[in-house]
Amino acid sequence: MTRLTAEPAPDGLVSDRGSAFSNDTGEPIVRIVAGRVGENVKRVTVHTKEQGDVVATVRNGYFAAWWPGETFEVSTAPTAPLSMEFSFTAGLIDGSTREFSRPPAPPGE
Repeated sequence: MTRLTAEPAPDGLVSDRGSAFSNDTGEPIVRIVAGRVGENVKRVTVHTKEQGDVVATVRNGYFAAWWPGETFEVSTAPTAPLSMEFSFTAGLIDGSTREFSRPPAPPGE
């Protein structure tokens, strides 16, 4: 079972570990995170290092969010995977919230 096929608790969420994309010309990096939400979750806020709080789109049991990251010059662009630092706040239908950390890396990553 993968992170995006796991069934979340009614007041929970499950997510991928996030992804970062750019091109070789130094254009801004785009960071993306997606996942599933439980039936009692009506909103998700992603707390990011680069952009601050990002409000995710939540629909039909899924959520997705994106935000711009750093811009690199071609000569200084990183060659290793970029770090992804974020956490979540889930807003529930009863008005309460729950905090979630970024999921850990699977073994071997």
